[in-house]
Amino acid sequence: AEIAKSTTPKDALFIIPMDNTHFKNYSERSTYIDYKAVIHRKSIIPIWYERIQEIYNVNIETRQSGKDNVLIGNQNFRNLTMEDLQGFSEKGIQYLLTFQEVNLPLERVGENEKYVIFKL
Repeated sequence: AEIAKSTTPKDALFIIPMDNTHFKNYSERSTYIDYKAVIHRKSIIPIWYERIQEIYNVNIETRQSGKDNVLIGNQNFRNLTMEDLQGFSEKGIQYLLTFQEVNLPLERVGENEKYVIFKL
């Protein structure tokens, strides 16, 4: 999160791993979706749910099947394709914070021992 704060503009928009719940706090950057978001308006729930499916490819059926949504979501997040990322870029998402082992043909903006930030 500190790397994102020091290497990206304040108005940067990220997608992040499902379990990275403190990113927004420490980076002071926005995320397209926050899995643990506290939603205060009913009208936002469908948008939140649609984005969870879009980014992490999990849904209520995943949860009801007894599978771990976060584990499955992070596995799916690791496997995002360049086509997926191009689509996200077209929606205004500018950066991808992902796991260090993910290798993409994109500019690396920053990294640490666990995560890497790519510019979309």
